[in-house]
Amino acid sequence: MVGLVFDLFDELGLINGVLRFLVDHDIQIGIRAREGPEKGLLVWRRPSRIVIQNMLRHPACAGIYVYGRSRTDPRRGVPGRPCTGRVRKPREDWFVYLPGVLPAYIDRPINGPRPHPAPALWGGRRRFGKSHDLL
Repeated sequence: MVGLVFDLFDELGLINGVLRFLVDHDIQIGIRAREGPEKGLLVWRRPSRIVIQNMLRHPACAGIYVYGRSRTDPRRGVPGRPCTGRVRKPREDWFVYLPGVLPAYIDRPINGPRPHPAPALWGGRRRFGKSHDLL
């Protein structure tokens, strides 16, 4: 599943393109339930944009163990909503970064979603899922 998401992202270049493909083909993603009667269990759900984005950005997919990627800011937390108020820290501020200690689902560097050129640079040359640089 993880390899499919990365391959689709390489081909389409957009998270929304990956999401559209998965939804159109009724492909579900396994996630660990955080609350409710299924808490702690692996459940299969319709993919969401944020799940795909997190999968593309998480270093564990590339076999890298990390700890300390985020911190909790109490000012950003929403009362009654667990896991709110998290703020991502820059890589140099992570506590642990150990490449090669986890089984890797992909064999290439992980950098998260790639930036796309500004719409003004597309020059009208755009098709579904890909932007064509004119540079």
